[in-house]
Amino acid sequence: MNCKHCNNSVPDDAKFCMKCGKEQIVPQAKVEEPVKQKSFKLDMSKEANRRGLMGIGFLILLKVLGPLVGSYLIAGIILGVLFAVIDYSAKKS
Repeated sequence: MNCKHCNNSVPDDAKFCMKCGKEQIVPQAKVEEPVKQKSFKLDMSKEANRRGLMGIGFLILLKVLGPLVGSYLIAGIILGVLFAVIDYSAKKS
């Protein structure tokens, strides 16, 4: 290997040139790791669709009734009913 600054012959493992004293930068080979692709599957079942609609309904009720009664009370009631329906449908099937 030759020094890039003074073209003097230097050993391959040298960090500095013995003639000019400049640092020898050895280019490192770039190793690219393969990109791992993640896949996912959407749950398009009727149960998932019903849960999504119940969630949207919950948000609408919370927005409308929240300022009138208190959002924590309404949220607790609606979530209680929602989980009771989900639990009942899970036990039924």
